[in-house]
Amino acid sequence: MFSSRRCTGRLTPTRKLVKKGSSLRDLRPLTERIVLEKVLGVTLKGNSGLACNPVTGEIAFPAGCVIVFISSTGHGQSHIINSS
Repeated sequence: MFSSRRCTGRLTPTRKLVKKGSSLRDLRPLTERIVLEKVLGVTLKGNSGLACNPVTGEIAFPAGCVIVFISSTGHGQSHIINSS
């Protein structure tokens, strides 16, 4: 009448986790895999860290380990990242 099998209330997993092999890893340097889109804010204690090019109108300033160049005529930014 009753089954001799005991119910534990646990479900058995139906999917298997597969570890990504070392041959499938992205071996490119981190600087090629991550792209800085935009810098918000500055890390200056005074105005001595700002530089302006009067010919092009670009403004340069440090933000952490990044030098940011901002176009004063538009909203464009470009960056130089120090990876060390």
